[in-house]
Amino acid sequence: FSSRRRHTRCSRDWSSDVCSSDLDAAFVARDEVREFLAPIIAERKENPGDDLISQLLKAEYDGEPLPDDEVAAAVIFLLTAGVETTERVLTSTMRYLALNPEAWEEAVSRRDDPIALSALSAEALRMFPPVNGLVRSAHGDQEVGGTVVKHDVRVVPLLVSGNRDESMFSDPHRFDPNRFSDNPTRQFGSAGEILPFGAGPHHCTGSRLAEVEMVHAFEKLFKRVKRLIPDGELPPSHGFILHSPPSLPVILEPRN
Repeated sequence: FSSRRRHTRCSRDWSSDVCSSDLDAAFVARDEVREFLAPIIAERKENPGDDLISQLLKAEYDGEPLPDDEVAAAVIFLLTAGVETTERVLTSTMRYLALNPEAWEEAVSRRDDPIALSALSAEALRMFPPVNGLVRSAHGDQEVGGTVVKHDVRVVPLLVSGNRDESMFSDPHRFDPNRFSDNPTRQFGSAGEILPFGAGPHHCTGSRLAEVEMVHAFEKLFKRVKRLIPDGELPPSHGFILHSPPSLPVILEPRN
């Protein structure tokens, strides 16, 4: 985005606050983003382009254009959804690579191959999904794994468990960057076997964005950093639904 207004905070700050448990901070961040977006939305109304905001302004619901508040809300949602989850899986993957130098060297050796980086990203999402589970309600009485689930009962399917299903993946507890090398992009669509984006009609619409973000992040990091050196003991992942290490204290050794 570009704007004539200047803010002392960046999109990363806004994303963190909107997703935080501090409601006051979340509402302040929301209002700051709305203020930031207001002149951009006005400009796109006058000079639409092929960007997301222009497309949202062209959209209609029940024959009426989306209100500016709805457009801003959609952008805020994408800001948080496109940052926090990707950040979490990248942090988990970097922790693994920092603790496994051979895996780091293998990954770095493919820094110029976008297909290999996409395959690495897909395997990272299988092993370290940022969202461990989802909350759903049963539409009718069903039997799942020998257990009867009654109509309207809320259930929490664990995506992380499905990602390590032995009937779907060979040696499922091993991190294998070549697992999806034949067609890694498939794993970022609704036909993929991995489940970090959900499945069926609830498949995440941001899955392709996640692929672009992860491939870009791995490429830039591997080209600039020779080694990740743990700076003390690296904290483990935690969290039930959202899951990742809380921080990643490492030393970056630059590539000459």
